[in-house]
Amino acid sequence: VLLSFGGSGAVADGGRVFSLPDYGGRPGPGGNNTAAFARAIDACKAAGGGMLRVPAGTWVSGGIRLVSHMTLRLEQGATIQGITPPTPGHIAVDYPVYNGSSTGVRGPQSLVLADGCVNVTIDGPGTLDGNGAQFWIWANLWPGYDYNNKSDPPTPMAGRPSVLRMINSTDIVWRGFTVMRSPFWATQIIASTRVVVDGVHIHVNDSNYCPSPSSPCYQPTNE
Repeated sequence: VLLSFGGSGAVADGGRVFSLPDYGGRPGPGGNNTAAFARAIDACKAAGGGMLRVPAGTWVSGGIRLVSHMTLRLEQGATIQGITPPTPGHIAVDYPVYNGSSTGVRGPQSLVLADGCVNVTIDGPGTLDGNGAQFWIWANLWPGYDYNNKSDPPTPMAGRPSVLRMINSTDIVWRGFTVMRSPFWATQIIASTRVVVDGVHIHVNDSNYCPSPSSPCYQPTNE
């Protein structure tokens, strides 16, 4: 992995702009924009690339999978917030168990994923919010009993998703956005080359997710 902090980096999109509301996206708490993101990204892919614009507002979503030759643009005041499943057994519904190009990665898909992609940019100044509090409460109630720590868990938990993960990808730019409240690893760059990270703010351990002040527990971290 080659990491360049503060490099110039080329913008990935091919000139066309796709706005999330045009594909059914609706901001606000209690929603689910997973399908809207998928429709917009499919349109971007069909056009051979482009920019997916996420305007100001809080856009709740499950796992989002990026494609080659695209820019995910998080406008000022825009937050993509991870959806909270109603129970541990529903985690794999909103964040499907990863089945991609890396045999070394397990557990649920991250909130935002690029896997086997070329020329992908995520551009700020908005926020990727993992909304991880409930995941950490579950993890500390059943320590070690999820796919991120044990390959055959005896509980219905499917694991905890990362916020942002790049796997086997090339020519990646992360610029100017914020990552916060991750359910698991905040960010992961795995087996990827020519990666520029420029002015990205990553907040970990920004909340107390322990069941009680006296109990040992897992806390969010970064890789």
